[in-house]
Amino acid sequence: MSTGPGTGTRLNHLLDDDGSEGVMSKKFVITPGGRRAAELVHHVAPDSVVHVADGRMRHVTRAGELLRDVGPVPPHEPGVPLMPANVMQPPEQLPEFGTGWITFANFQSGAPLQSFLTTWVVPGAPQTQNGQLLYLFNGLQNSSMILQPVLQWGDNGIFGGDHWCVASWYADGQGGAASYTSPVTVHVGDTLVGRMTRVTGTAGLPLGAVWTCEFVGIADSKLTILTTDELLDCVQTLECYSITRASDYPSSTDTRMRAIAITDSDGSAAPLSWSPVDKITDCGQHTVIVDNSSTHGEVQLWYRDDILPGAAVAQGRWKTIQLTHQLIPMPDGKVLDWVPADGTWRLWHYDASSTHDVLPGNPVASCQWQTIRSGHQLVPMHDGKVLDWVPGDGTWRLWHYDASSTHDVLPGNAVASGQWQTIRSGHQLIPMHDGKVLDWVAGDGTWRLWNYDATHVHDVLPGNAVASGQWKTIGSGHQLVPMHDGKVLDWVPGDGTWRLWNYDPASVHDVLPGSPVDIGNWFSIHAPQQLIVMHDGLVLDWDPLTGDWRLWRYQP
Repeated sequence: MSTGPGTGTRLNHLLDDDGSEGVMSKKFVITPGGRRAAELVHHVAPDSVVHVADGRMRHVTRAGELLRDVGPVPPHEPGVPLMPANVMQPPEQLPEFGTGWITFANFQSGAPLQSFLTTWVVPGAPQTQNGQLLYLFNGLQNSSMILQPVLQWGDNGIFGGDHWCVASWYADGQGGAASYTSPVTVHVGDTLVGRMTRVTGTAGLPLGAVWTCEFVGIADSKLTILTTDELLDCVQTLECYSITRASDYPSSTDTRMRAIAITDSDGSAAPLSWSPVDKITDCGQHTVIVDNSSTHGEVQLWYRDDILPGAAVAQGRWKTIQLTHQLIPMPDGKVLDWVPADGTWRLWHYDASSTHDVLPGNPVASCQWQTIRSGHQLVPMHDGKVLDWVPGDGTWRLWHYDASSTHDVLPGNAVASGQWQTIRSGHQLIPMHDGKVLDWVAGDGTWRLWNYDATHVHDVLPGNAVASGQWKTIGSGHQLVPMHDGKVLDWVPGDGTWRLWNYDPASVHDVLPGSPVDIGNWFSIHAPQQLIVMHDGLVLDWDPLTGDWRLWRYQP
């Protein structure tokens, strides 16, 4: 459990009432709903009830006895949801990078509600730490208060830091009173279920609706409130403060607020119609309504644009291109479909405009190779030739490629051949956009960059490597995919995470230098799928087990 102040220096400056820097002040804190005086924000004990009435927030016992008067709840326009209009903005924020409610979905119920559940996964930690404060939650609100189980990253002036934690909140806007439960640390990948439920059996309490708010299964996260006004406005929200750059958002591309279940006061499923609202969009923040179901709905909160954005531009299923096949994009735009086990191959036209089959019609050539089979790897080179390499013993041959030779697209004799002593099993050869070849050992992260010269008939990777090094974070389980624009996609099929790197052959100690230019996590692109960059820059996502495929637009 984390209850002490965090270490975010930028946020601490935000809290200074006089605008001076370097002196920590606790006069103001940044809670869900924005900046407010610290004396208006109070922890609520698990056996207490938060009661809002007569313009005041109070903590009372379950018998209705007063424990604490927390502070005022100013009047707001009746019938208008409290947030985001009443978020209290801290001074000197950077709205172009995100302040307050960044993107959200809301739904206004026409009848009293019984329960509201949402499941989501704790996203990846932000890549950069600049004192940012992030809140993710589902919530119920009326015109004066909002009830919300909140996932938090950062120091809000009361608790938190450079880690994820959860707490339940009941808060006013525009600097009014707020109450919260004890924060509990959670971790990247944890599954959270935020639940709000109207309860019965409240003898001793004043008249009104009693609600509980909690994270299911997390002790000390339950908050009980008593309200005389119905909570009818449902929200799924990303709320942020002190964002200075896109990498201050979570490293995941988006968070799926899923398994959304909302019931009416009689326990029946409430008819839903979520509305997305994108307040800040400078780096692609947006909300997507995936499913309006009242029992298994889904809303996606996006922190940035995906490099494979939107819907697939084409998709389908191949019946004859499945397991044991390999798809190799050729330099002329065609696709080689090769079965190493028996050496059979087919050459297909590729047509991105054929939305139901991007390899349409019949193959333009087909046959069987006797000497290019299992154990070989075919690597299409930048000059149009094809490298045929056997990692097991290091032997290699370089072939001309001729799409018009319908019975053998690698016709005649090899134009060069040899054997490498230091490029063998465990290595991967990746042809780069500039014609060089990256020789990478995933097992230990070591790599070398070679010049490629087809005129060197005894060694097409002649001389010494032009650059070499070792990556600590790019190793086993990763795949490196050279993109059409020269960047390199570093993808982990096991969990769908990815990073996009600049490629610089002149950086002799790290050809993928610095920090990634983009990061994310795909929920629908993972093992056993394969990613194949096509000649036109589009990306083919293919599942060999089923034959399903999708074609994506690439947007770095």
